[in-house]
Amino acid sequence: MYTIKVNSSYLKQAYGDFKKEQTAQFALCFWTLDFKVSSENKYMKIRQLQFGDYEVTGKIVYLSDKVWVVDFGKIMAYGFPELVRQYEGNLKVGDFIEGLVHLDIDMFHYFEYHYKEEGIQPLIYKWNINKILKIDAPKDDIQLRKNMDRWKTIEINKTNCLYDDDGMALYLFKCELLDSEPKYKIDLHNSVK
Repeated sequence: MYTIKVNSSYLKQAYGDFKKEQTAQFALCFWTLDFKVSSENKYMKIRQLQFGDYEVTGKIVYLSDKVWVVDFGKIMAYGFPELVRQYEGNLKVGDFIEGLVHLDIDMFHYFEYHYKEEGIQPLIYKWNINKILKIDAPKDDIQLRKNMDRWKTIEINKTNCLYDDDGMALYLFKCELLDSEPKYKIDLHNSVK
């Protein structure tokens, strides 16, 4: 079971609303909170912490000036190049990252653009959304990732991306990865069933 962060603004831009117990297709995007890089061979892992945060060891399997893909063993996710630029070209395919990340639903970058890049891996997985939680905390605490010990969650049956928290809600999807090969492209109109 994976916990995936979902910002209501991403839903508004790309997907629309989701409901509990539905099957959906989407890629994962990761944001690094803190990580280090090593060229030494490591065992890939992903261990859930809280609120969609994970302790990971992953292998960089794709790298371009627009996107990078990391294999965490059971799943792969893409990241944005801003973090790669911090390393001034010292990252390469085959390097390992270790540290803290959080997983988000693909905002639309992969299924609209990145899937077209030559050599990139298929990243659209099929998921069952077993539970949807809405984070109940002051907006500043959520945006700045502070006072997380005081965050609460409220279980809901479906998202309402236009109106929950004035369209600025943060959700946690408790998802089961279904047995299927990842894909490059989805028909968005048929991605949510």
